[in-house]
Amino acid sequence: KVYLQLDLWERFLYYGSLVRELVRHSGLLSPGESTACQVLVNHNDGRTFLPNLRTLSWFHGRDEEHNEPIIMLIPPNLVTLNLWMQSQYASTTDLIHAMETALHPVAELCPSLRTLSICLQYINGESLLPLIHRFKNLHDLRVNHIEWRFRGYFRPASVRQLLGSVPNLRGLGISVVGFSGDRN
Repeated sequence: KVYLQLDLWERFLYYGSLVRELVRHSGLLSPGESTACQVLVNHNDGRTFLPNLRTLSWFHGRDEEHNEPIIMLIPPNLVTLNLWMQSQYASTTDLIHAMETALHPVAELCPSLRTLSICLQYINGESLLPLIHRFKNLHDLRVNHIEWRFRGYFRPASVRQLLGSVPNLRGLGISVVGFSGDRN
């Protein structure tokens, strides 16, 4: 309970302000970590204790209650988000819902986000379009593991639509898996 002693709390906030990059790819936050983040943010009047965080690399899991504290840590000046989506969803609809849950608050909280990299497994590319267009200041978008079995997705018209909806986009990388050369 670092916040109970003013000198420790001030030192904690000082060191938190020095953090520029946070990488969490070893799994979800434990319930204890999740609770600790919530308590610290609440004690800081609902503000992150990482105000100068510029890059967040985050493993987004199926359990939304363990993802919420990570979202609370995001400052409005976040520049880069690397998001790994857990692949064990029951359906593509569930995965799209999880992506919406993950990306919607980020789009609202981080108008300065410039780089978004999403790594997921087996989703059609067009499902991403409604999620990405919210990031109007995005400069670089990387999407890994678009599944080719959804033929016809991420067609040239879809890519043009994406480029038109994100006017500042300068770089686009799409990694496709499962391509056999069959264009039908």
